[in-house]
Amino acid sequence: MGQELLDYYDQKGNLLGTAPRKEVHEKGLLHHVVHFWMIAPGESQWNISGLGVWCQKRSPNKADFPNMYDILAMGGHIDAGESPDDAVFREIREELGLDFEPSQVVCLESRHTKDWILPGFIDRETAWIYIAKLSKTPAFACGEEVSQMVWVPLGEIAAKELHNAQEVKCYPLGADKEMTTMSSEWLPSDREFQEVVLPWLNSLGIFL
Repeated sequence: MGQELLDYYDQKGNLLGTAPRKEVHEKGLLHHVVHFWMIAPGESQWNISGLGVWCQKRSPNKADFPNMYDILAMGGHIDAGESPDDAVFREIREELGLDFEPSQVVCLESRHTKDWILPGFIDRETAWIYIAKLSKTPAFACGEEVSQMVWVPLGEIAAKELHNAQEVKCYPLGADKEMTTMSSEWLPSDREFQEVVLPWLNSLGIFL
């Protein structure tokens, strides 16, 4: 398999060139990614009303942030020459094993996310943020990058993101009851819920 190639950009979004993913992260080149949020009601056996967010637990084999929970259902890089729309549907298939119709997924906006600077790894990204609101749990068939999917009630997400709650109650896919995670087990979300997702929910008449 060849090296994964990514396009990189200046701050104004102008394409500057293409480089291997490893080089992009070593040099801190600004590149584009997709973020996918999935809003849905909980499963009937949980006996809980209202909507929640399907979130993933990252595989222990991930090079960065292994075994951590991510508030996103899916996040992934946009390959060189690929459009954000094509990337999000490809990544949804690869990570979650799901196929969506274009009408089911809404692109909310693109935004520069917080830079992550670690030894030998600098992550500078523009994220294209997508969301889907579903009527039931989808038939997940997760790939090797995802070790578990958990459903988190919107109230728990709000407590974590808006009020810095230290515990997050969630419901693992296929389980009969809730479990409690600590906020330290979750990746920071860079205020994406507060600034992008919550206003979209409010526009639909969903208020927390």
